[in-house]
Amino acid sequence: MVGLANIRMLWNAIIAPTGGKGQQERMNNFYKGQADVYDATRKDLLRGRRTMLRLAAAHLLGSRKSEQQGRLVWVDVGGGTGHNIEAMDAFIPIDTFDAIYLVDICQPLLRVAEERFAFHRWTNIHVIHQDAASFVLPEIDDGAISLVTFSYSLTMAIKIPDFYSVLDRISSFLAPEGLIGVADFYSSGNIFQWPASVVDVDRACGGFSHWFWQIWFYFDNITLGSQRREYLEYKFQTVKVFNGRNKFLLRSFIRIPYYIWLGKLTSTPTRSILAPVNPVHQERLESLFSMTPWRTLYSPKPWHVYMNRNLNTITSWDPSEDMKYLEPGPNDSILTVTSAGDNVLHYALQAQFQSIHCVDTNPCQNHLLELKMASLKTLSHELVFSMFGHGHVESFHEILDLKLSPYLSAPSYQYWRANVHMFASETPLYTHGFSGLARRIIDALFRVTGRSSDVERLFKASTINEQVYIWSNRIRSIILNRLIVSLLFCRWFSRHALKVSENQRNVLLAEGTIHGYVKDTMDPVLSSKLLKDEGYHYLMMLSGHYSPTSCPSYLTREGFDSLRADNGKRMDPIRIYTDTIAGTLQTMSNSSISRVILMDHLDHFSADSADVEEMIQHLHSVLKPGGFILLRSVARTPWYIALFASVGFESYCLKVRKPGGKEALDHVNAYASFWKFEKIRLDLESIVIFVITSNNAGFFHPYSVDDSLAVGTMLRDARASGGHQG
Repeated sequence: MVGLANIRMLWNAIIAPTGGKGQQERMNNFYKGQADVYDATRKDLLRGRRTMLRLAAAHLLGSRKSEQQGRLVWVDVGGGTGHNIEAMDAFIPIDTFDAIYLVDICQPLLRVAEERFAFHRWTNIHVIHQDAASFVLPEIDDGAISLVTFSYSLTMAIKIPDFYSVLDRISSFLAPEGLIGVADFYSSGNIFQWPASVVDVDRACGGFSHWFWQIWFYFDNITLGSQRREYLEYKFQTVKVFNGRNKFLLRSFIRIPYYIWLGKLTSTPTRSILAPVNPVHQERLESLFSMTPWRTLYSPKPWHVYMNRNLNTITSWDPSEDMKYLEPGPNDSILTVTSAGDNVLHYALQAQFQSIHCVDTNPCQNHLLELKMASLKTLSHELVFSMFGHGHVESFHEILDLKLSPYLSAPSYQYWRANVHMFASETPLYTHGFSGLARRIIDALFRVTGRSSDVERLFKASTINEQVYIWSNRIRSIILNRLIVSLLFCRWFSRHALKVSENQRNVLLAEGTIHGYVKDTMDPVLSSKLLKDEGYHYLMMLSGHYSPTSCPSYLTREGFDSLRADNGKRMDPIRIYTDTIAGTLQTMSNSSISRVILMDHLDHFSADSADVEEMIQHLHSVLKPGGFILLRSVARTPWYIALFASVGFESYCLKVRKPGGKEALDHVNAYASFWKFEKIRLDLESIVIFVITSNNAGFFHPYSVDDSLAVGTMLRDARASGGHQG
């Protein structure tokens, strides 16, 4: 049946005459022999229509919760057979709309639409047989439309230069909270070495694709020039965008570029298409991040291209150990590495921080944290645990569009939309990225050696003695085999999968061997922590999933309920930065942060790097008096400890691992030492500095100070006076 439909479509598209005096007559001739099979033959070709409708529905319903409830009116421009309206019924019941207007110039397609609406007995739909470039809606005032959609009609039905005036008119129709949705083909030259903004991720097509598709569609009277999309993005603020490739035929060769776009009115008036002013451009960029306050604005960097395949899905340290030393108060602000986000959610769960600043130069890590936060805000505990406890969930693409998208920034949505396969049961989340590669290698190792059942027994052990017996007699010889350790910790694999840089590797080797380090990491944990209840890091590493009794705190029922309460109030202080730690520190005010969790960040610098001292100085400036840094290292005595004292920190070694020792530093025990560096607090009301000048004449110089930063100012002033301090 589908084959016959395709034959009819090809006959009418290629062979049958379609001549006529005007556009309406040509379109009627073109579609009259195939109108009844139009939907069946375009299903795979016109990709992204349902996704666009899901996004529009999710954002429309979300905005109506917070805005004053007005009339719900939708205009589908170039809607043809009414396919979009019937599809929307699955997301927003059609009876919910006060009015729906379907506008199209093609009479054969509209007859199909009228039959479709009559079958469903929908009475609130008005079919408008007019040109999309000049249609008039009856009894509709300006600013009264809630939603306008263009489903492959912006390129097909509206010709240059008519689309300029059409989009201008649409902007006058839209209500202040109204949305415009587009799914369409596009073509873009490979003009960027890397994306100029988050809107442009995966947008460039390459030279051959750019010209081929323009020529191909030109023979079908479809213009793929960039003017439509550029003016669309100029006239409206982008809310969500996805640049995709349709692989409907010969997947490796035929990849038609298409995009899905959701926008809204700009609150700043646009003046000239040729010269948009900078504030408008800035506002549009910020709109990509404005649906939630979590993600801060960033621009793509060249290295982000390589990080898209480098997602680390596991947090490599124990945040519960941090909480023992953080001593948080309601006025405290914390800066931490994002990692996989489990640590961030643990801090938000365990304490009421004034602000939590999460920093990661890899945008994928921040996309993952955003996804977890959006899921906690909108999904049930069962779905959240399925996604992040087991790593997979059914129909993730629908959950992403309908539930999560309003709470995700545009770049985060685009990343997960392009990677929906990462939550498939066949390829769950924790098998992806280089950390997933390490997980798969370990799993294969257990299968080959016949120890998979022993791993299951290990995590079901109800006593330490039983756990130690299984570990010592069945698993330890596999994991700690010198050949296996050498392979897993070779330079390439340790750098990519285990995040151990060459500099950190050198720090580790300066105090011992890699085999000894791994042994000192795992033996103490397996002999002192019952993995069944408190070893979720190793449960994930060895089995690839969490359990309800052994999982990060946000996945527990109690943790989920706490983070979900009051519309996710505990997550409100979280702000996410896609930058280096040094770059983020430079944007912060002096004495604005009271806690910093630096993890092993400084291990990755070489011993002769001036960047370390510069970063420590930035940390000293940003920290409040009495504020402190928590830091871990693979070394028992890191080389950079003395630098903290020279800048104005008190150093405390909280914990250190002993070679061959049996005591674990925490539930992970992945680091050899744990440090605290406290910014020296001065409680003096005034300080007097005696300055000896170059001619040996001395004088007293009084200063009123309230923190140690002022002391640095005094010393610099004294030096500027031509002397030294006594």
